[in-house]
Amino acid sequence: MQTLATVTLDELENPLEPTPVPHPVATNKFEAIDWNVKHTMYHCGQIGILRRVVSERFDFGLRVG
Repeated sequence: MQTLATVTLDELENPLEPTPVPHPVATNKFEAIDWNVKHTMYHCGQIGILRRVVSERFDFGLRVG
């Protein structure tokens, strides 16, 4: 988060650094950061679903009935 706070809007429009394996979705730095956040949230959802199946529902402290 500290690093992202120092990045300017102009820098976010810069193309990604070339790598042997290209990024599956992004072409610039903004798209890469955006994709990374979404990708992480997808996995958080998957973990939540697995936990619910394997363990139990999360108790949000709501009263039943």
